[in-house]
Amino acid sequence: MIIFVKALTPSGPECAVKVGSQATIWELKHQVSLQLDIPPSQQRIVFRGKTLENDNTITSYGIPDGAKVHLFPVKDNTASSTPQGPLWSELKKFLEERFSESDADKVMREFQKIFQQSVESLSLDDVERIASDYLKGNPCMNTFK
Repeated sequence: MIIFVKALTPSGPECAVKVGSQATIWELKHQVSLQLDIPPSQQRIVFRGKTLENDNTITSYGIPDGAKVHLFPVKDNTASSTPQGPLWSELKKFLEERFSESDADKVMREFQKIFQQSVESLSLDDVERIASDYLKGNPCMNTFK
């Protein structure tokens, strides 16, 4: 099926995306990113006034073939809090070798969310204990036993 995507920006680019009816909104966003160069994490897709959730399918929203959806570019608030570095790139590579791209993205988002929640749940006492162990030359993992 073909879905027309109209970006609501000053230049207002539009594209036609071919996806299956059981594709997730995340998969739709990925296809749009290839044509409009707007990362999926910076897209908010709206159909008939309703913001579409990444994990739901096109069919679940009743989007027919040939429909037009609107894309609102949004600032990526996760960029500053999303962990970066070799661990995350290696994990992403590992997942993409074993799962579909959309499943790997789902797992990465969930893993990063859980990681962020775990770090945010540390108390100052936890941070002090980890820092002390590190400075004494003890492996940090001992603090989590």
